[in-house]
Formats: sequence, C-alpha cells, structure tokens
Amino acid sequence: MSSGGPLRAGGDPSEVCSVQPDQGSAVFGNVVTNDGDTTLTITGAVLVEGESLEIRDAYVMPVDETHSFVIGTGSTDPTEPEAMAAWDSARKLDDDKLRAGQQVNIVLVIDNGAADVGTTRAVRFTYEQGPEQFTADTNMMLELTDNQC
Repeated sequence: MSSGGPLRAGGDPSEVCSVQPDQGSAVFGNVVTNDGDTTLTITGAVLVEGESLEIRDAYVMPVDETHSFVIGTGSTDPTEPEAMAAWDSARKLDDDKLRAGQQVNIVLVIDNGAADVGTTRAVRFTYEQGPEQFTADTNMMLELTDNQC
C-alpha cells in the first residue's frame, strides 16, 4: 500500500479535544476529497497510534450544494438541526465510491472505553483506485475525554 494516491484528507495540522457527549456516542469527522481524475473506492478507516481509543463504526455523509454542513466532533444523537440533517443523509462506510473531484464527510463513532482519556495521532483511510491500494492520513490529533479538555 502506498500513501501517494489522490485522496486528500483534512486540512491544516491541528489538535482537537472532545468530551464524551451526554447522549449518544462521540464522533469525529473528516472531509476527504478525491483529487484524482478517476473514481476511487474508500475501503476503511483506522486510528494511527491510537491509545485507549477505538472506532465503533464509520459513516459517510455527502458534501455538496445541498449538504454543506460537515461534522467535526459531536454526537450520534445531536440536538442541532444542521447536525440532525447531516445524520439523516449518513450511510455506513462500505466500499464507498468517490468520483473525481467529489468530497464526503467520513464520520467515525469512537469510544475511549474504561479509560478517562483516549488519543490518536491521526486517522488513516484506506482506498483503492483500479488495482492499486493506497492510504491517506489526516493531520489532526484527537483526544477524547470523559471529563473536560
């Protein structure tokens, strides 16, 4: 697997701290873009150097002229109307096709289990373009805590 493919994940390097929500499960989203000329298939997502943090599920939400709201951090059971509408458009990540130039918001349901704090250096997306397999890492560190940031 190579990291030299056309999928762009995230923007400027950053660090995010999120507190476990009172309702629902914690989520962490990233916008990814197919900068290539042909369709690619997103096959999965894993944590990079994750400590006391795991992915429970992964969802894909469209990002286009009718779906402009993206989820960064939050809950699977949001109270904000924009976030609720985004969840209405979500589907489970399952070998999703991404056309040339297309963007999607990939939202991971995450949990720090019994630990007070869980961290990851990045999220790594795996994908295929034709017979070739690639990875793309975000450049956003994440901390999920039970208490406060």
